[in-house]
Amino acid sequence: MMNTTFTDGDVAALLRIAGEVTELEQDLHVRRTHLLGRLLSLVGGATAVCSEMDQRFVSTCGWAIPGSLTFGGDMTSSQKSLVSRYLTGAVDALDPCIPLLLREQKPVVTFRRADVVDRSWYRSDHFNVVRRPLGFGESIYAKLVTPDGRRLKLSFHRELHDSPFTERDVQLLHLFHENLSGLYSLPARPQAASTSAAYQDLRITTMPARLRPVLRQLLAGDAEKQVALKLGLSPHTVHEYTKALYKTFGVNSRGELLAQFVTSSPV
Repeated sequence: MMNTTFTDGDVAALLRIAGEVTELEQDLHVRRTHLLGRLLSLVGGATAVCSEMDQRFVSTCGWAIPGSLTFGGDMTSSQKSLVSRYLTGAVDALDPCIPLLLREQKPVVTFRRADVVDRSWYRSDHFNVVRRPLGFGESIYAKLVTPDGRRLKLSFHRELHDSPFTERDVQLLHLFHENLSGLYSLPARPQAASTSAAYQDLRITTMPARLRPVLRQLLAGDAEKQVALKLGLSPHTVHEYTKALYKTFGVNSRGELLAQFVTSSPV
């Protein structure tokens, strides 16, 4: 994956978003709308769209299953109508970024428009027929496969003439989707979730007691320095305890750690 430039505060924000989503009602539209809105706030975007791709078009144009679209940000009904018509193939002006997105074979792909399309973008049918009327400017594109097999295509947009998204913005969205793509779906098997929770509870019970408060604060979204202040420990000790927790749960990052607890009982 790309080199990281985000901070502990960025990671903490991702953890808070994940925690919020797990507390929402079991409604797919509500969860996705909340996700898009909070991720937009994090990267400074204005609008976002999530769609489930029709299996017939996952390697060509990525047309959406009608009725599968979720919108984030402040969009008018006319904007939503144009986006829906475009994403279901009724408007023949394919975004030149989409074939590049679909060509990638990785489970999660994320990139900026500014990194992959040259100035011909502004002469394209897509920009003039779709983007300009919508007022959509620079974008981040993402695709991912959720644990339950849904193939999602996402786009996060700034307003026309706003500055491009940064590499940090791309990295944050990629980190979230790489570790927490399951939040775009509803839990499919409650029994499996209960089994997972019981397994995590067992590991928590058998871990050294000194690690448990640190785990609790990390899952609450605190950075290591905040954990040290709240628990009266040195930053070095908290860092070593964090490494021990990663080893205990077989993960390499706080995002991966949280992913193991999104359907589990509180610590």
